[in-house]
This record gives sequence, C-alpha cells and structure tokens, in this order.
Amino acid sequence: MRISFFALALLLATTLNANQNKRLAIVVKNIRQKDGHKVFIGFYKPDGEFPKDQTYKGLAFEARKETEVFFADIPYGTYAIALYHDLNNNDKLDKNFLGIPKEPYGFSRNYRPLFTVPTFRDCSFVFDDQNSSLEISLIH
Repeated sequence: MRISFFALALLLATTLNANQNKRLAIVVKNIRQKDGHKVFIGFYKPDGEFPKDQTYKGLAFEARKETEVFFADIPYGTYAIALYHDLNNNDKLDKNFLGIPKEPYGFSRNYRPLFTVPTFRDCSFVFDDQNSSLEISLIH
C-alpha cells in the first residue's frame, strides 16, 4: 500500500510540475526618458538569425524609470533577448548611416557590442528554475 501511494504522489507531483506556467521576469534598467515612449523586447530561440529574424515572443510597454516585465508560458531552455527604447514612437530602432543605433538598446547578459551586431551566443542565457529573472541595462 505504501508503494502505490508513493507512486501516485510522485506521478501527481510530476504532472503538476509539467503543467506549471514558467515565467521569466526581466528588469529593464537605465531608462532615462519616460513620457509616452515605449520599450520593445524581443525574445529569441536559438534557431534563426539573432536579432534579425522574427522573435519567438515579443512585447512592448510604456517606459518608466525601472520596469519589471514578465514573459509567461516559456519552456525552459536557452534564449537571447534584444530590446530598444523607441524615443520617437515610430515602432522601429533608428540607426545612423553606419548601422549604429541612435536610440537606447540592450541585450541579455548585458552584452555590449563593439563594431558588429552580436550573435545569439554572445547574448544567450539559460532559463530554468534556478534562473528565472534577469536585468538588462539600456545602452545610451
């Protein structure tokens, strides 16, 4: 009787863990301008060409001094994040003639590119039950 109760409890615990919503918290720091401007976040999977391809998930929110946002229902795995602060509300990251962003931007792992666009590997992080939040500071 104890063995069957133990097996049932283990099965129930496994089922509950498999069905839990996995949520990643992202704290965006170093937001300087707030008035009606949005911050756009792109969440990327390893397949594809980061950060050029379509995002796995994305969201936009009104800028505040420091903001915490959440991505819900994310399976554990390796991902990368790119974000930018749209200062002129045109829904795109403005760049100069050399391709350098003219608006604040950031990447997971707070990667700071020097002369090229970062790769997925440069910005990748592991999302699991031990790593369920991260901070990204905007680069101005």
